[in-house]
Amino acid sequence: MCEITCDQFISSCAEFVALSAAAGDNWDIVRDAAHVWIQNNTVISATTKKGDDVIEDILDDITIDSVDDDNTIEIKAGNKELISCSYEVHYSSSYAVPVLYCRFWDCSGQLLSLEQVWSMAPLPARGWD
Repeated sequence: MCEITCDQFISSCAEFVALSAAAGDNWDIVRDAAHVWIQNNTVISATTKKGDDVIEDILDDITIDSVDDDNTIEIKAGNKELISCSYEVHYSSSYAVPVLYCRFWDCSGQLLSLEQVWSMAPLPARGWD
């Protein structure tokens, strides 16, 4: 069984965020009174295939159409849907391991179903396909 200490987790988080900055992945370290974790928030463009709930990642089709005087950005993504993604890695003191939490929601704020989230995963990650 593999375990890490909280100090090892924090050290690894700092190293990961430094590598992330070099790669342009935009992960951040977050600290509150009692905890440290890393997080990444992003928006992707996704297309829903007709007839089912399969969503495909299309990361390069988002374009900024205009910026208004009040700094509001209008994004045009054709018939694609914008999906907000939040990833957090926390330390579990109960199991002494990092834990990944992910949330995905559409532009109306509604969380995606588990089936929609799994459909965005690459085929090798879906053990049942």
